[in-house]
Amino acid sequence: MNTLLSAANAALQYNRGKQTGLAGLVFIGIVLLAAYQWDHIVPIFEAIGLISFLDQWGLIYEGESYMTGFSIFMVVFRICILFVVLGFILLVLGIIVSMVGSSDIGILILGLLISIIALPFYLVWILFETIFTPKEVREERKRERMRKYKEANSTPIDIIKENCNEITEDEAIRYLNRIPTKGDHLFLLGVTEENEVFFVFPKPYYLNTENFSAGLWGIKSIMKRCNGSEFGIGPFQIDIKPEEIYPGKGIQPVPIDRITFYHSDNSHKDIKAKSQQFSYRDEYRKYIDEIQSTYFQKKDNLEKTISITPNKERFNEAVHEIANFNASNEEIVRMMLQSEGRVQ
Repeated sequence: MNTLLSAANAALQYNRGKQTGLAGLVFIGIVLLAAYQWDHIVPIFEAIGLISFLDQWGLIYEGESYMTGFSIFMVVFRICILFVVLGFILLVLGIIVSMVGSSDIGILILGLLISIIALPFYLVWILFETIFTPKEVREERKRERMRKYKEANSTPIDIIKENCNEITEDEAIRYLNRIPTKGDHLFLLGVTEENEVFFVFPKPYYLNTENFSAGLWGIKSIMKRCNGSEFGIGPFQIDIKPEEIYPGKGIQPVPIDRITFYHSDNSHKDIKAKSQQFSYRDEYRKYIDEIQSTYFQKKDNLEKTISITPNKERFNEAVHEIANFNASNEEIVRMMLQSEGRVQ
């Protein structure tokens, strides 16, 4: 058995030596080929600037190729030695840091040393920023820092008022007087006297449906500050939690008699993200379908009544009622539904 193991080990060592020898032979062949074709290789080095770089450092000896090769070899050798020394120093420093950092006093001393070492670099960076950074850029950065500081010390309601414009009840009704569509998340925000927050949805104001009466409708949300929001990172965001955890507290009438409306085309990113999330909820999609179908069905019925009824009183009622069917996007939505075969 020992004889067999010895034979196997000898075969393995032979194969390893053969592989190493093959690599060495290939390297020797490359060196010989480079020496043979040196006159063709030098122009390439000159084109990329390597020859001029080596000449500037005094490594090129005219007519003495062996001295040139020796000087380049010594430089490469010294660089390798330098890397070994630096690696050893870093290894020693790493061991010392790990030993010192294992105690509270060591961490304090280490922090002081790092601060002292980093201080000159920090001062140079400040000087560079002061000299080379345009004044407009510095002022913009200052404004951004002030904005973040102010937002960090504001309540969610303050953030709404800061990022949105207050509008009147009539302006809100006119803005929302459109038929809701999929992908439309340009909702209004409504804040009550008790600091309740509503996302108010588009809806023709006077339209009554099976589940939604006349007026404005939306969803009430709980807004609170948190460390890193649901839709952003950092401590300067707000967290918006809908009251969907409570049964029956989904889409509901908006108390317009005690609410202040806010609107913004470029609102806070958390508010915008939550609006987009609402627009994809099944509850809101059902709301869209009901408003759309009821709107066009009722308006078409009123138009037929006006065109065929002999009753003057009913005619006047229908004319008065159809005047309220004036959604701003009616024609566009009708064309969309006609292409889907949902309306005539």
